[in-house]
Amino acid sequence: MRQGVELIAVWPFRWYAIALLLLLLVESLVLLPVAGFTLKVILTALFAATLMPVFADAEQGEPPRISRLFGFYRLPPSGLLAIVIAALLPFALGLGWLAWRAEPESVSFFFSSVLRMEPPSAALFQQFKISLYLFSMPFVFVPVAVAVKGLGGWAALRESVRAAVRHWRVPALFFLFSFAYELLMARLPEFFPLVGVIVVALVLVPLFVVVMLSFTYVLGVRALTR
Repeated sequence: MRQGVELIAVWPFRWYAIALLLLLLVESLVLLPVAGFTLKVILTALFAATLMPVFADAEQGEPPRISRLFGFYRLPPSGLLAIVIAALLPFALGLGWLAWRAEPESVSFFFSSVLRMEPPSAALFQQFKISLYLFSMPFVFVPVAVAVKGLGGWAALRESVRAAVRHWRVPALFFLFSFAYELLMARLPEFFPLVGVIVVALVLVPLFVVVMLSFTYVLGVRALTR
């Protein structure tokens, strides 16, 4: 993990700008009716994959470029399919958990207009996100398998799940990081006024994203190579 931190520390402001742009793009998608949340899940996974070669270049001393964030065309079509499946399957499982945990009507929020429909309670929404992290654990190495190792389709999914099982401490640690992050973000209003929450979130959220992606690259390359 030290190597992942070092990759960010060399160009911290470049990585922050990339993460902030990524967040602005994917979060704006939720404003779209019906398909907004689904597109957010898919595009987030695709962006994660396009950034894996950027970390590989940074490891060789090349500064990260924002334009590489949109390098979807560099990924094989079968790899794109694997990324989409690995993103939508945990999302579907998370929605199933939400329907079982609460009322089935709460799921309709994710396929309607967020500007018109009341969302689930903050506690329930947080639990949904944590369940999403949990269901995503077997697929944490898919972006590396596709974008760095050149795998696609079933091979990318199979090898990623095998690597996650062999090195189960890595996805478990990622889940713990995500769980702690969600708890921290939920408690920010207890310590800061609204303006303070916004400022702290603008610092913490992009930082969390880029650190997790950096760890995904470093640990994913090792897990898929051994």
